[in-house]
Amino acid sequence: MRRTQLILAIVVLWALSAALQTAIDPPRKQFEPKVQGLFGKMTGLPTEYIFGTMLGFREVVAGALWVRADAFFHEGNYDAILPIIRLVTWLDPHNLDVYSTGAWHIGYNFTDTEQRSDRRYLSAALKLLEEGVENNPDVYDMYFEMGWMWYDKIKQA
Repeated sequence: MRRTQLILAIVVLWALSAALQTAIDPPRKQFEPKVQGLFGKMTGLPTEYIFGTMLGFREVVAGALWVRADAFFHEGNYDAILPIIRLVTWLDPHNLDVYSTGAWHIGYNFTDTEQRSDRRYLSAALKLLEEGVENNPDVYDMYFEMGWMWYDKIKQA
């Protein structure tokens, strides 16, 4: 008798779980990162990053890569930063700091040989902010950052 009750409880809980999961899945889709070609974007990454991503630690790997990008910025290695920013936003599209700080670095801090802000990077900075708005439409920070860049940098063009 006890075994029958246990099996019945398991079946009821399983059915309840399936019903709840059906209700949870549609709203959850808006918060999932858009995965486009997992292996194509990960070529050239060290194995610890690849394994971390494959094991479900996307945000952890994104954070480690973002720290690496910051180190490259302080070393003045700007060419290495852009691909890392792309990877970080792909791995964790809801990390607002990457969009705002990355666009700030691209739009303001990447300089030419005379230490002037290089205007060739402005379109890349604006595209990064537009992607941030697209991936985080309910967060005003991205709209502010994009508006500020338009106001401060584009008006001077």
